[in-house]
Amino acid sequence: MFWSMSEVSLIAIALVLLVASAEAGFRAGRRQARGDDAALKGHFDALQTALMGLLALLLGFTFSMAIDRYDGRKQLVLEEANAIATAHLRTDLLPASERATSRRLLRDYVDARLAFFAAGSDETAIAAANASAAATQQQLWTIATRVAAEAPQSIPAGLYVEAINLLVDLGEARLRALQNHIPETVIALVLLLAMASIGFIGVSCGIEGRRRLMSTSVVAMFVVLVVGVIIDLDRPRRGLVRVSQDSLVALQAQMAADQP
Repeated sequence: MFWSMSEVSLIAIALVLLVASAEAGFRAGRRQARGDDAALKGHFDALQTALMGLLALLLGFTFSMAIDRYDGRKQLVLEEANAIATAHLRTDLLPASERATSRRLLRDYVDARLAFFAAGSDETAIAAANASAAATQQQLWTIATRVAAEAPQSIPAGLYVEAINLLVDLGEARLRALQNHIPETVIALVLLLAMASIGFIGVSCGIEGRRRLMSTSVVAMFVVLVVGVIIDLDRPRRGLVRVSQDSLVALQAQMAADQP
């Protein structure tokens, strides 16, 4: 649910929910107030402090999860670019009859990988680029197995097979990393805890008899923005924070320059 919504819609809905929680808490506090009830207000202030501390802990934990996934995806881009570059270099070890074909296929593979990650949320473009990459992997693997079969004891052939195998493995690892999101249950828990925390702020304000809408709204806005950033970090195909493909772009330019 959260991963399919736009950032603007998500932030707007969450902010409305938190402000509504503050208002509901204020009205509940007004009903609870019995004159100058310092003990009652102290009780709700303590609950509010405990919930805000728990919310801060959960936000920090969730943010750390999102950063770890983002860093993992970024590292895999570099590893995949290095694996393709290694395979490209090892084409020099192939027989002349296979060398040019393998280099062309590796260039096509880089193009397909960049197209796959440039497709954004366009399912048709994603499927087409993924199919193209898979077909190119299969052709590269066919060359690797053929070279290995022709010279089973050849160290150069073994090095090329190893490079293609790593290329395939990292391609699959990147696909799995794209699908490795923070569980939606965790995001829902963060939002529920935020609503409860802001609601208890509203209760304290209600007992005091003053809404303090501006300061409460500012707190709600910053909580929502942090949640928005967490979700943005965990959605590599859309949003403001995206994993850079610069390593693959640089490799694409280098391979094009090396083309005879």
